[in-house]
Amino acid sequence: MGGSGTMGGTGTTGGSGTMGGGSMGGGSTGGGSTGGSGGTGSDAHALLKFDLSSIPAGATVSSAVLNLYLESLSSSTIQVSLYRVTRDWVEGTRSGTGTPDGATWNTYDGTASWGTGGGDHDLAATALTTLNATSGWYSWDATALVTGWLTAPTSNNGMLLAVPSGGMGSGITATFTSSDAVGASVGQRPQLSITYTGPCN
Repeated sequence: MGGSGTMGGTGTTGGSGTMGGGSMGGGSTGGGSTGGSGGTGSDAHALLKFDLSSIPAGATVSSAVLNLYLESLSSSTIQVSLYRVTRDWVEGTRSGTGTPDGATWNTYDGTASWGTGGGDHDLAATALTTLNATSGWYSWDATALVTGWLTAPTSNNGMLLAVPSGGMGSGITATFTSSDAVGASVGQRPQLSITYTGPCN
């Protein structure tokens, strides 16, 4: 038996309809209170997490693809890597103002510090995608991440987007549609498309 599905995602943009990531600038998630931005004010990482509870135990994943809609990029091209987050975090409800009540550049819940500023994640990237100035959908291969999370569900702390070392300089702003998008942008929210084979009894 087989199965597939597309799931909506959760980001750290809180009440914002957009999110930034990597050395893609403070941009749409700036302010440090909602988007994982902060520190120097020029760097921002994007956090996302998906609920995989609808996938049956024992399922075998053949592919998992993260799809994000790029609204704008202040550069002709930039590379963005996908990493596995190694610490649980809290999604905030703010939109760049107010006291942080969720993950920021410095904290994973608005109060307690990450081990490393910007979010605790694996050193090695899971996937890398090149963005260009054309708005639209961009994809990252998340098969290894999803397979690991289904094997050990409590290890699902989500994923982080960042610009790798040498992947273009800081100060570049990329804006993606977030899970809080409304109106015409609802169909552009983050998606995790998973193809799997269910266990046979």
